[in-house]
Formats: sequence, C-alpha cells, structure tokens
Amino acid sequence: ARWDWRQLREANVSKDGRDAACRASDDHRHYRSHSHVDSLDGCTAMCSSNSGCAAVEFNGAEARCEVWFQEPATVAYASNYTCLVREGRQVVIGGPEDPGDR
Repeated sequence: ARWDWRQLREANVSKDGRDAACRASDDHRHYRSHSHVDSLDGCTAMCSSNSGCAAVEFNGAEARCEVWFQEPATVAYASNYTCLVREGRQVVIGGPEDPGDR
C-alpha cells in the first residue's frame, strides 16, 4: 500500500517540514524509538509496515527513527529532525509505550 505523508507546520518551523520534532500534548510516550535507521525513507517504511503507526520522527544526524502510535499534537524547532504524519488511515489514540530511553 502507498501512504501519503503530511508535515506538521508551526510558525517557528521551516516551511519544508525539516527541522521539526514531533511533540505530544501530554507527558506520555506515544512512540517506539529505533536506532541505526539510515534515511527518512527507511523510517517511513517502518511506519508503513505497522498498521498502528500514526506518524514518524526522523533524526538524520543520530540515525534514529521514532514510530508514533498517536498523532503528534504539534512540532518544535529541532535541527536535523523531520516530523511526518501518516494520512489515509484511522488514527489510533494511544498505543504501546516503549520503556527505552528517548
């Protein structure tokens, strides 16, 4: 299946969607973090293979991908980050939490 992605944008974040980190509306972890992910395409592929995935946050400098199980509430400026929200699916509110470090 092909998935559409949209970028969350805020006034203080670049219009191309880069340099934007996903942020939740509460203090709960709504994502699972994965190390050694080489590209944004690799990160979105991890999300596409998980029906519960609502969004991804990718940090190219750290080669880290967060697979989010709830749509982020907003984004914050953060160099080397990209936050993309998955479209064309029902968003799952809440999801499994990973006890690993952020």
